[in-house]
Amino acid sequence: MGERGLSSSVQVALLLPVAFTVLLGLLQWSFLLWAEAEARGIASNTAWDAASIGGRYEKAGNTAALRDVSVDVERGEQVTVAIVSGHALRLLPGIDLTVRQRAEVPSERVD
Repeated sequence: MGERGLSSSVQVALLLPVAFTVLLGLLQWSFLLWAEAEARGIASNTAWDAASIGGRYEKAGNTAALRDVSVDVERGEQVTVAIVSGHALRLLPGIDLTVRQRAEVPSERVD
């Protein structure tokens, strides 16, 4: 009597690439969340620094989670807005992982 079904080596050959793809997908997602949190922190700190009277801010460079970081600040009479964008670390090819975070804080004024 013969056995039915696939041999274990065939099963491993078929399922291992699927398991690795799922693992890399989860790792890529965690890198994206890390980059969003980092960009949110940079935007918040930059907005608070720029919102104070005579406040200055330093341009952020690359971080562990973000590459090609750009910071744009607009200081108005009521609010100061900082927008940070960059690219998250990429494991999977062909995926655009541009991150953009915005922070808005009240501007400091002397009445």
